Amino acid sequence: MFPIRLSPALIIAVALTTFIFASLAICTAMLARSHADQGMLSNFVITPMAFLCGTFFPLESYPEWIGTLVSVLPLTPAAKMIRAAAQGNAMPGAALTYLCISAVLSFAVAVVVIRQSKR
Repeated sequence: MFPIRLSPALIIAVALTTFIFASLAICTAMLARSHADQGMLSNFVITPMAFLCGTFFPLESYPEWIGTLVSVLPLTPAAKMIRAAAQGNAMPGAALTYLCISAVLSFAVAVVVIRQSKR
């Protein structure tokens, strides 16, 4: 086991991941019609994503089509970035770029959804 290294890279990786999923949570909370709808989202999207996006199992062990599908989800590059930063390695540039773009897009969608709900 490796010791976790608290570094600016780790803080950036965790902050970006938190920001993306907080923005997405705002979107789903504003769009869900009931608490049951919110629970279904957790059951059918969040939980499978947590298990499939490389947090527990390596992506290389999946069939190619599942690996391709899972690599598009924001948790996959987030897991790569957090793991690399915690080990003291350089953050993958593609993952950092993808998460920055995802953060901007998810925030923009959250703003639009909030504005729509006020009407």
